[in-house]
Amino acid sequence: MFLPMKHVFFLALLIAFWDASPVVIGRSTVTVRLTNLLKNNFPFKIHCQSGDDDLDIHMVPNHGQYSFHFKPDIFNTTLFFCDIKWDDLVELQFDVYRAKRDRKRCPTECLWEVKYEGVYGLNQVTREFDIIEKWPALPPQNSPLI
Repeated sequence: MFLPMKHVFFLALLIAFWDASPVVIGRSTVTVRLTNLLKNNFPFKIHCQSGDDDLDIHMVPNHGQYSFHFKPDIFNTTLFFCDIKWDDLVELQFDVYRAKRDRKRCPTECLWEVKYEGVYGLNQVTREFDIIEKWPALPPQNSPLI
């Protein structure tokens, strides 16, 4: 028994989008939020962008937050990256949202904590920090900055 070609095509299309169904059927808005938990009341500058959007530079005070939201694309390719700089000495660029990594670990809210040791990403499902982006260089612990 053979299926007509249009049924085979429809079946193949259905299988291809099965994994992406939550995205295809009413894409959820994702909120990305970073909280400043640096020592000694340091603020940080943050500049986030994607291939389509430049979210400008923002200053985040100690214990303050910076957030933005978006709808991921249906192709699972959405990427936002941020540059964070504090005290004009320490700088890091990292992917704050990468669809292939994050659509299941933080489907609606991606929370990050910016600390002296690095930037920590919270898994929305497990409620555990599962990503740590270390600063490339830090002032020594006995520095007057710390």
